[in-house]
Amino acid sequence: MISAVFHNQSWLIHESGLLTSESTLTVTAANVWTYQWQYSYDKGTTWNNCTDSSFSTETYEYIVEEKHYDRLLRCRLTAHDGSFVYTDTAALTIPELIDSGTCGENGDNITWTLIHKNEYILTISGSGRMKDYNSYQEAESYLHTYNTPWRAYRDKIYRVVFEGDVTYIGNNAFAADYWLYRSDRYYHPFPLTSVVIPGSVKQIGQNAFWHQSNLRKVVLSDGVAEIGDQAFYCNSDKLDITIPKSVTKIGSLNLWKGIYNGYYDVTEILPEIVVRVYKDSYAYDYAKKGWYSR
Repeated sequence: MISAVFHNQSWLIHESGLLTSESTLTVTAANVWTYQWQYSYDKGTTWNNCTDSSFSTETYEYIVEEKHYDRLLRCRLTAHDGSFVYTDTAALTIPELIDSGTCGENGDNITWTLIHKNEYILTISGSGRMKDYNSYQEAESYLHTYNTPWRAYRDKIYRVVFEGDVTYIGNNAFAADYWLYRSDRYYHPFPLTSVVIPGSVKQIGQNAFWHQSNLRKVVLSDGVAEIGDQAFYCNSDKLDITIPKSVTKIGSLNLWKGIYNGYYDVTEILPEIVVRVYKDSYAYDYAKKGWYSR
C-alpha cells in the first residue's frame, strides 16, 4: 500500500498479483485530468511510459511475466491546470515457488502451492473437496505426523490461503505433529498465526487445525456451515475467532482444552479469548451451553 497527497486529496495504490497472473494497480484521486503509468528497470534512475491498453487510466492492468521481476511502477497524475504529481513507486516482487502438488479428494481437483514472498505462504486452490489425511508414527521415532504433502515444510508455513471454490478442508489437513513418549505429549505447531476460511468452504474437517497453538486469529466467513470435531482443539489461550450465522453444526471438544460447561457468557470463557458470534445463531446457543464438551 502506497499513500501520498494530490490536490489535498488522499489517494492509495493497491498492488496484487503473482507470476503468470493478471496484476492491477489502482490510483484513487481527485481533480485528475490524465494518468500516465511508467516503469523503471534501473531502480528509478530512468522511467519509461507504459504503452499497455490501460496505461492512461486510473487502474493499470497487465499480465505478470518473469521479465517484470523487480520492475518499479509509478503513475503521473496531471490536473486540468497542468500541474502534476508522481506517485511513490510500487515494486513488483515475484515470489519464489518452493513446491506444489495436488490435494483433492478426486485427485487434481484441488492443488497446493507453497511460495516464498517475505514469508512462506501455502495456497490451497481449485474446486470441490480436499483429501482427508491420517496420522502415522515415523520409524524408530516418537514423532507422530500426518501424510500431508506439505509436511516437510511444517516449520515454515506462516500463512494458509484458500482460493477458488474449495468446499471442504480435509481431516487433519493442518494438524500439529506431536511426540508421544510414554504418557507425555509434546506438540509441534506451524508458525501459523492467523487464518481466514472463505465462505466457499462449507465444512471444516475433524482436527483440521488441531493443536496449532500459535494461532491468534481465526475468521470463518459467512457460508461456512459445519465445524468438525476438534477442528480448532487446544489451539491458543490468546485467540480471537469469528463464527458466522451460517454455521449450523459444531463438533465435539471443538475449541480449547480446559474450558468446561457452565460458561454462559462467551466473554467469560477465558480473559484473552474472544469468540465472536451472532445473537440467535447456532453458535450463540452452543456458546451458552459451554464450548468444551458435547
